[in-house]
Amino acid sequence: MKTPGAFTAEAFSEYFTDDAPLVIDGKEVMRGPEGWADRFRAIQAATDAVEIVVPFRHVFQSGDQIYTYHIIRSRAQGKVSCMLAAGHADLVDGKLGAVTLVRAEIDPASDPDCWRE
Repeated sequence: MKTPGAFTAEAFSEYFTDDAPLVIDGKEVMRGPEGWADRFRAIQAATDAVEIVVPFRHVFQSGDQIYTYHIIRSRAQGKVSCMLAAGHADLVDGKLGAVTLVRAEIDPASDPDCWRE
């Protein structure tokens, strides 16, 4: 999120299949490298900062699926927010073929990995 112009379809196509969707809370929000680039550019334009905290709380791989449980923190218009996210990614020929997440907003004061206002 720090580098303006870095989110391109070409960059996402190195890691994502041509039809890779992102499904959040049961709803498909984008698909394919151009969709990923468009969404991340929109997030970048609307926020001051966004970080997916690494290392993830929990991550493991089983076959062609990677499962995660992680924190996403952000700042926008002087306000902080923090989310727990859990889900999985499907691998197809070494690339991400789909990412499915469920997310819940949490009180930033409730977790040490969240930013404070």
